[in-house]
Amino acid sequence: MKRMIALSITIGLLVFTLSSCMTLFLPEPSLLSPANQSTISGTSVQLEWVKAEGAVYDLWMWTTENRMRIIAQDLTKNRFTYYGIKPGMTHHWRVVTRKGLAITVSSVYQFDVTGYQYYGVVYGASDYSGSGWSNLPLTANDANDLDFALKQLKPAYMIQQKRTGQVTSTQIFSDLDQAASQTPSGSVFLFFYAGHGGRTGNESYLATTDGQRVTVSQLRERLDQIQGPKIVIIDACNSGSFTNLIPGLSEHERRTIAERELQAFNAGVIEAFASPIGSQTERSSPYPYYVLTAASIHQSSWESSILQNGVFSFFLLDGIGDVGIDNPTGPFNYTYDADANGDGIITLKEGFEYVAPRARQFIMDQGRPPQDAQVSPSSSHFPVAHY
Repeated sequence: MKRMIALSITIGLLVFTLSSCMTLFLPEPSLLSPANQSTISGTSVQLEWVKAEGAVYDLWMWTTENRMRIIAQDLTKNRFTYYGIKPGMTHHWRVVTRKGLAITVSSVYQFDVTGYQYYGVVYGASDYSGSGWSNLPLTANDANDLDFALKQLKPAYMIQQKRTGQVTSTQIFSDLDQAASQTPSGSVFLFFYAGHGGRTGNESYLATTDGQRVTVSQLRERLDQIQGPKIVIIDACNSGSFTNLIPGLSEHERRTIAERELQAFNAGVIEAFASPIGSQTERSSPYPYYVLTAASIHQSSWESSILQNGVFSFFLLDGIGDVGIDNPTGPFNYTYDADANGDGIITLKEGFEYVAPRARQFIMDQGRPPQDAQVSPSSSHFPVAHY
């Protein structure tokens, strides 16, 4: 009996030792896709490697081989889609495979990403003399500051037109028609507008300094001509349309109606760029729209002498490299605070989640009516800025 027990223990130890040895010797992971020294395009990449049964994986990547960092860990599948790639740069990656006590590391592969080109137009409508709308002196700062910030990015935005002071509907239409003929196909195009806005009927519009209106459907018709993804950012002061409310109402009732109109303005902007124009089946752009829109009820909620910018525009600038609330009028300081994960890319989602709560909190701290902001798509990883 003792011999049988001893034999059983010996066999058990032998099996454990053999299984441990087998676990300790994993083959080196073979990387499949993208192929080494290949070139890809777009803003995401699917990484794939040979599967090891029962193993888990850690993925490492960066634009320089000696600074690679973990982008995903404890994966159980042998593929992973990564949304943080940088257009115009070389990326290095490898896989670490783990099973039990065994760890093996793959070779390092690299791939190049074709770069997006970024273009755009920037408007700060400030001089509304003779239009029936009040002047907005700080929109010029918004346009000038954004123009500077966008040119510091890597790749930099090529701003085809920047207008401050008087911005007419004719100028906007002409600028966009010209951009359609000059912007290379597939490039990212930015439309930024800071100025008055409102709603007529069921449609939101931009109020230009010549007393005219550019409806969001008219704006989309022009932007659809530009062959590439579009970023639309609208920072609108609605003091001319949202405060002319029904007489005889209490301040609370006025505020409630105004806030409802405010939300309707932003919803109208989002809707115009999220669906086809007209009959819903008439046409739709083959290129996506990425939209940030913010509006406030009163001019006092929109412009800030403390910030020397519109409130939403200030925190947008803060997120993409400019100074923050602790030094609002200081020089551009190259701090990209909206980059939540520190990967050198600011996505639409990161930008909105940085800007919207800070703008709202700042206005509330001043005891002013709130500013509403919306984004579409709500969780997009589309890169709006690289640095």
